[in-house]
Amino acid sequence: MRIVRSLVAGMLIVSIARGILQAASPLRAEFQAMAVSPRTAAPASATVKLHWQGSGLLEGVLELTVTERGEPLLRQRSQELTLGPGTQVIALMVPPFETEMGRRDVSVELKFISKQQSVALGVFPWSVGAPAVVRQFLIANCGAPRRNDADLVRLWQAIRLEGSRTTEESIGRSVRTLPATLEVEELPSTPLGFCAFDLVLLEGDSFRRLREKQLVGLSRWVEGGGSLYVVPNGPLPEGHLQFLNQLAAVHERAPFSLDPQDRLVSALGERVMLRPELGRCVIDLFPPDELKHLDFPAWRETVDFLWRRSAGSGQGRDTGVRAEIIRRFSDQLLPKEARLIPIPVLAGMLGAFLLLIGPGEWMGLGAIRRRRWTWLTFPISTALLTVATFAAAERYLGTADHRTAVTIVDVGKGGRVLREHRLEMIFAAREREGISEMRHSLVVPTAPSWKSDAAEITYEGQVPARSVMRQKVRQWVPQLNRHFSFEATVPVADIRWDAVTAEELLSAPGDPGVLFRQKTGLSDRYQVTVVGGGRGDPKVPSRFSALPGFLSEICVVPELRLGTRLVGFSPSGSGSLEDLALVDPSDRREIVLIVVEDTAPGLRIYRRKYRARD
Repeated sequence: MRIVRSLVAGMLIVSIARGILQAASPLRAEFQAMAVSPRTAAPASATVKLHWQGSGLLEGVLELTVTERGEPLLRQRSQELTLGPGTQVIALMVPPFETEMGRRDVSVELKFISKQQSVALGVFPWSVGAPAVVRQFLIANCGAPRRNDADLVRLWQAIRLEGSRTTEESIGRSVRTLPATLEVEELPSTPLGFCAFDLVLLEGDSFRRLREKQLVGLSRWVEGGGSLYVVPNGPLPEGHLQFLNQLAAVHERAPFSLDPQDRLVSALGERVMLRPELGRCVIDLFPPDELKHLDFPAWRETVDFLWRRSAGSGQGRDTGVRAEIIRRFSDQLLPKEARLIPIPVLAGMLGAFLLLIGPGEWMGLGAIRRRRWTWLTFPISTALLTVATFAAAERYLGTADHRTAVTIVDVGKGGRVLREHRLEMIFAAREREGISEMRHSLVVPTAPSWKSDAAEITYEGQVPARSVMRQKVRQWVPQLNRHFSFEATVPVADIRWDAVTAEELLSAPGDPGVLFRQKTGLSDRYQVTVVGGGRGDPKVPSRFSALPGFLSEICVVPELRLGTRLVGFSPSGSGSLEDLALVDPSDRREIVLIVVEDTAPGLRIYRRKYRARD
């Protein structure tokens, strides 16, 4: 008891001393998230201010741990930092993390780790969600007028998903739309940075103040599936006019121009709704009036258009069914040459072990009158059986890791790559640390039933520009990761996508894939099929028996029980794969043409969305 008391007292003294040292630490931190609460299953942006009041320089890394009710969801370490006296602001992009549905009590724990010590910088609340909220949407609200009128309805409130009275009754409290009020300088300059939002709203002079890099990043994000609402104000530079005409490239002639005062003029009316590739865009030449009364059909149509709300009843399968179809397809990525240890071999090893520890020890140790040595010989026999079992497992199951990937490339007009999704399967022969590199991309675990524990996943470096994801990969346990990027990381096949029009595909009397092959002269090594256009599940011959169902499910958004029908989400890069959806199954003017290339042991899938003119 004296020893126990001494140990407890020592631990208390060490804890108190550590608390005193941390309280007197010259390093302090402030955490500020870009939004009050992050978008569900999407990356999030935040800034950390480090105040160093010590002498000299402090070198180390900033560690951020996202927790939900004390349970770690994700750990992230910055690149090597050198702090001088004063304040240093660090911008962070946190990869997507999954929270328990219905609760979002998320906190952030900060530490600064140097070679000498680890300094705890505190725990900061990130978001507190009501238990009834199932999903949270986020609007980047930039350039909103500064008014103190509490009764004034802001534009972001008028375009939120549950904004109108009709939709509010049907949705109830299942979703919540929040704004992230930003300055122009705070908007991202890369398309991956915009993945933190479901919709971007530009009011006042915010649009004309965007820098060139921000315009490029925003354009690629919208064409990759994002939603944008622009209310241009004042004279516009030429580059901003080109940005709008690029989004309206579906029209034969540029619909936008500038008057002598460099103000925007539209040939399509005062409110223009565009479908730039996979995204949605609304351009309002004049801010809408009487926002309190925006419940008329034209405005509801605008809101539905931005959020991809479907008027039809066609919808994807339930999320549970969809996950099962994707899981079955992922099973087929596992190695086929792996063999189990034969029963005779296992029986032989077990029989030899029983003979050794039974009659063998009794007779052998008895002959030399040393039966008490069984306390030594039994552990040795057990260790030998263990070594023999591992040797047999390596002989029959192999010692090399198995990696294969399915790459899904979404292309636009002229075959230009809009975004790339790569599902990588890792089947490890030994338990080890898996490392996935990120270069202007996001890597997250997917398939929750196989996902590693969140506490064992760490991101290191500058996410998403140049970093790595480290995770514990268990022996013989499949691990599926998703790599997401707006750039192509694999060679893209040269396919003449523009040789056929949407009208030709939709009016084809037979299989539209046959028409596409005839028009483009595609070789037989490519398999062609279609999804949408009022057609059922695709038909595609393949060694992967679950491929047709997999293609159908990833092209159509799953049923999320939100009380409303959505047929797509802005890009997020999350492990749920819900942002892979391209087509509204109830819209017979849309069709997705899919070209499958077998690159054994994996696949390369190209998708191009066609839409007939309204």
